[in-house]
Parts: sequence; C-alpha cells; structure tokens
Amino acid sequence: MKKVIVLILAVIAGCFIADRIGSNVCSAIHEHSDGITAFKYRYLFSKCEDEMVLMGTSRCEAHYVSTIIQDSLNLSVYNGGIDASGNIFSHYATLCLLLKHHTPRYIGLELSVYDFAQMPDPFNTLTYLAPYIGYDEDVDEIFRKAGTYWKYQLSHLYRYNAKIMADLAGYAVPYGKSAENGYLKKDKQSVAPETIGTMPSTYIIDTLKVHYLNAFAKKCKDNGIFLFCMISPSYDKAETTTYSFLHDWAKENNLWLFDYHTKGLFSNSPELFYDNRHLWNEGAVKYTNIFVRDLKEKMQKNLK
Repeated sequence: MKKVIVLILAVIAGCFIADRIGSNVCSAIHEHSDGITAFKYRYLFSKCEDEMVLMGTSRCEAHYVSTIIQDSLNLSVYNGGIDASGNIFSHYATLCLLLKHHTPRYIGLELSVYDFAQMPDPFNTLTYLAPYIGYDEDVDEIFRKAGTYWKYQLSHLYRYNAKIMADLAGYAVPYGKSAENGYLKKDKQSVAPETIGTMPSTYIIDTLKVHYLNAFAKKCKDNGIFLFCMISPSYDKAETTTYSFLHDWAKENNLWLFDYHTKGLFSNSPELFYDNRHLWNEGAVKYTNIFVRDLKEKMQKNLK
C-alpha cells in the first residue's frame, strides 16, 4: 500500500512539474510570437504609449485605419481590436491590463449585440486572456464568474490551450508586423457578398454584460479617459430598435455613440465588403474617413 501511495504522489508531482515546465515553454512562445493576437496583447499591455486606443473585435481591427485617424486628429493612434475577442468581458479585461501599463487620453470602443445580448457560451473568447491570470484582480474576477479560474490555477499549461497554434504560426507568418498601427487590412474577395443579412429587431439583455459595460465606462471615467463608442457598417440590415439598448446606455452614461450600421452606410455597396460583417481595405479607408470626419467635428464642437 505504501508503494502505491508513493507511486501516486510521484505521478502527481511529475504531472505538476511537467505542467509548469510546459507552461514556461508556452509562455516564452507567446512572448515572442508574431501571431496577431499575441503581438497585439503584448503591445497593449507593455509597449503602448498612444494617445488614442481603439478597442473591439475583428470589426474594429479591420475597419479603422489608424494612420488616417492619426493624421486627421494629430494624435498617436493604435487599433487594439482583437479578432474573435467577442464581447465586453474580453474588452473590459483588455482595458484593465492596458491600464496597468498606460493610460491613453481617448478610447474608442467598437460595440455589437454581443456586448449586451444573451448568447450561448458568453465567456468563450475570454480564454485568449488566460495567460494573463494573476496580473490584475478585476480580470481574475471575470474568470471566477466564468467558472474557469481554478482550472487555470490548477494547470498553467492549460492557459495557453486557446491560442498556442496561432502563437506557433506567428513564427512562420509575422501577422503582427504586417499590421499598420494595429490596423490589419483585408484584401478584396473575388466575389462580394450576394445577399444582405437581416438582424433581429430586439435581443434579450444579459445583465452581467451590462454590469461590465458600466464597469468599462466607469474605469475610463475614473482614469480621466474620454470614452466614445462606435458601431461600424455591416452588410446586414439593422432595424431601428436593434441597438436601442446601446443608444439608451450611451445616453445614460453621457457617451458619444457613432452608429453607422443602423444608418445603413454602404448597404448599397456590397463591393466594399469582405464578407457580411467586415469591410475590405477600400471600404475601411472610405469608412474611416467618414468616421474621423464626424469624430473630429464633434470633438471640435464639444471638447473646446
């Protein structure tokens, strides 16, 4: 019996050591990878000094040409949009980790229905930030609410499960270096989207997401950051009530919300879209010029 106990303990110790060694290897891979997600998180959390940071998911990453905004506003601008980051839980965690290093003057947050509506598996994209558990208590608290915190505490190697293949691919294809101040352009598709999609007129509200939307706005305010929000064009028809919650939320928090989707911007120009949800580079350039014109006009009128 004693030998069995010793064997079990030896196996447990071996697993623990292998896990920690493996996690250190994955950490080194993540730290030096030019995969776009690893590159961007590394920049945001340890190198960013820009006056304006744009945040959101792939629609932020592909729709806002940083250099156009920078030249128009005479500010340093970084597009911190992260592909498949998904919803406000990831955006809030990213904000917390950014503020550990740098406090920008302005933050532009690209929003979607995923930031306020009930969705299946709402915490799934949070896994991309698992390597940063232990860096900030507010971030750790989101993982606790997701029910995954203790899994990642038990296995440090598991923290790298979501993005290790992308991190490895970054050594072969340096996506991070191909981005222009964080903007990652999409090339034109051979065939434009053929059918315009239709979005629901209303969504069931996720109260926990609302809590973190409010927390995002409060953290910006507490740190003296001017926060504004955007909803960029999509080749999907949005009803006037589709984003009613976000408009009401922005008004309650005294925030600017630039909603180009409900307006139907580019809805008659499928050739500007990469797919139904994303513009390709030509569309992004045209959109960015419209957006920064509106933003600059509002800033000149209201921030004097």
